[in-house]
Amino acid sequence: MAEFKERIKDLRLKKGFSQQRLADLLEVNKQTISQYERGVRFPTKENLEALCDAFNVTSDYLIGREDVSPVLLTGDELALIDMIRNTDSAISVPLARKISLLNEAQLEQLSAMIDVMFQSK
Repeated sequence: MAEFKERIKDLRLKKGFSQQRLADLLEVNKQTISQYERGVRFPTKENLEALCDAFNVTSDYLIGREDVSPVLLTGDELALIDMIRNTDSAISVPLARKISLLNEAQLEQLSAMIDVMFQSK
C-alpha cells in the first residue's frame, strides 16, 4: 500500500494543483505541503479533513488504510451520489441507470423539465 506522502502528491498532481495552490486551500504555507509530501510532517486532524475534502477521498485512503483508488469526482457528481444514497434505492437506482443512458440533448431536455416542475411549485 502507498504511504500518505505518496498519496498526497499523487492526488495533488491528478487534481492539477501546485503545492502553493493546495497550501492556499488549506491555509498553510507551501513548506507544509512539501513536508507532507516528503514524509517529514503529518497533518493535524483539521488539515487531514481539509485534504480529504480537497481531494474528495476518505481519510482511510489518504493515510493508506484503504487501497481502493478513488475516482476524482466533481461537486455535481458527489451531490448526485449523496442524493442516491439518501433516497429510496428502489426508485433512485433504476432512475440513475436510465439517466446514464441519455445523450447530451436528452439530458438538457430532462433538466429543463425538472426546472419547470420546480417552478410550478
